[in-house]
Amino acid sequence: MSRRAAIYVRISKDKTGAGLGVARQRADCEALAASLGWSVVGVYEDTRPPPRRPPAQAVAVLEHAITAIEPANEALYQLLIRLHQRHGRHAAARALQFLTAALTAIDAEPSPATVAMLNRAVTGRTEHRPTA
Repeated sequence: MSRRAAIYVRISKDKTGAGLGVARQRADCEALAASLGWSVVGVYEDTRPPPRRPPAQAVAVLEHAITAIEPANEALYQLLIRLHQRHGRHAAARALQFLTAALTAIDAEPSPATVAMLNRAVTGRTEHRPTA
């Protein structure tokens, strides 16, 4: 069975409104998936500038990637928890419930780092990630 991939492309700055960055990102991602032998199961494009981009769309893309593509990918859950935390949402606990269920199916459990991240998100404490 080949690996599956979802592509999410977005524009950060588009001074001309042509959306060329999104088209280039999509082509690059599709080429990478093809070179790795992965099948692309979805492409999500966001051409709105960041101030108008709703966080709900990023949440929806991550949730789809988790449920449809990689239900036991802990890194995706960590991204989802951070996104909820960054926007002051307390839905992060739901992410851990889904992760726990997916990992239980393969006789595993969430890492202590993910559980600690969730605890910070639920209590409202912010997470400080080191910058390179």
